[in-house]
Amino acid sequence: MSSSSETSYTLAAEQITIYGSFLLFVLGVVGSLLNILVFLTLRTFRQSSCAFYLTAMSGVNLGYLLSSVLPRVLLALYDNDGTENSLFYCRFRNYLSTVCSILSLTCFCLATMDQYFATCTRSRFHRWCNIKVAQRLVIIFSVVWILHSLPYFFLFNHVRSPISQKNSCVMTNTFYIQYRAYCIVIVLMGVLPMSITIIFGSMAYHNVQQLAYRTVPIVRQQLDKQLTVMVLTHVVLDCFAIIPFTVSYIVQLNTKQINNAAVTTAIHLVYNTAVVVSYLHFSSPFYIYICVSERFRRQLLRVLQNIHFKLFKPKPKIDINRVAPTD
Repeated sequence: MSSSSETSYTLAAEQITIYGSFLLFVLGVVGSLLNILVFLTLRTFRQSSCAFYLTAMSGVNLGYLLSSVLPRVLLALYDNDGTENSLFYCRFRNYLSTVCSILSLTCFCLATMDQYFATCTRSRFHRWCNIKVAQRLVIIFSVVWILHSLPYFFLFNHVRSPISQKNSCVMTNTFYIQYRAYCIVIVLMGVLPMSITIIFGSMAYHNVQQLAYRTVPIVRQQLDKQLTVMVLTHVVLDCFAIIPFTVSYIVQLNTKQINNAAVTTAIHLVYNTAVVVSYLHFSSPFYIYICVSERFRRQLLRVLQNIHFKLFKPKPKIDINRVAPTD
């Protein structure tokens, strides 16, 4: 492979990072905010445990987009994402993006499991579909992942390059580098959440086929179907977003010793593309919901119309009765 091909691959990787990441960042921020708005405004969603998981996921997705995707775009554009200037920011950014990433996948796993329990014919599983249970689980897992990621505050450091004389924000602990690569990225961000969502998503899909034959309130039946379609479609998309990232990460991890620059560049291009595609998990939920759920589209329009009405509601004219003074 010629050097021109290597240059083309490098340029392609940069363009994918800049345009792909920026597009998904903008769409993700707008979509996450609209998700939170709809889920918190409508009483139907506020009383649903699955909707609570999706609301929490939208919140941490927003945190991930701001702490991981946006700096990646800035690094590709300006060769500086701010981490080389501040050690605290170097550590905090990596810490926050890791917590948000794992917690987002955790909330999605809980939402998928919730849909299985909600559509299950065995009533003893329904007690897990409770808003208080959902709140407790999100709090517990939030504390767990916040504490689990604390080493990022101590093990990320500035390392000065002898060539460019610039600081780089890198992990310096050898053991934790291996733990992060194999346990956090491959297992907690890849194999484990995908296994849980695929298994429980498949069982929920089987259950929802029988939902029409059960005697349940019509409103609850509609909400079950709506949330199940939304969640299961997201599971399918994650198969194309998370699995390629996990596979390409493993390949890159095991080919670092290759001395062939052309092969290394090609692998980097594939991995870089897979990273950008993995952002779909964080940026696509809102657009999945409006595409697959007509009811969600109506709910969104109703919420936006109510907001517009409150903001631009004409003020009533106050008639002032003036009494002419008597001479």
